[in-house]
Amino acid sequence: MPQETCNWSYTITSDASCELLKITSFSVSTTRINPGQTIECRLQGSLLRSLEEGAYADVIVKLGSVSIWKKTYDLNEVLGKIGKPLPQPEGDFDLVWQMDLPKEIPLTKFIINLSAFTFDEDELASAKLTVDMNKKY
Repeated sequence: MPQETCNWSYTITSDASCELLKITSFSVSTTRINPGQTIECRLQGSLLRSLEEGAYADVIVKLGSVSIWKKTYDLNEVLGKIGKPLPQPEGDFDLVWQMDLPKEIPLTKFIINLSAFTFDEDELASAKLTVDMNKKY
């Protein structure tokens, strides 16, 4: 039986000298992300200062160089859904959440750019996630 290979990867893209959120680990419950699937994500790291209400994240989904979807998320709302509303204290964190992926996701390669900021516009962290829904194994 062939070994299954991941169809996703991530890269931290923020400048390590100025990021306020140090990501030490990001994982997904499966090596193969597929449309219609429920996945569990886990993010671990540490906050170098407390995270207050008003923090937000920008998410941009691209097909090649073309942006096809863009949304800004209020981090208090997002974190509140997993029982970790703001404010969050300085120090280590371990976040786990589930995502239901739509069945209608096209079978293609997506690039997802994520950038998170404090209420006063300081960068928390940024990352690029690549998911190739069309990759065959």
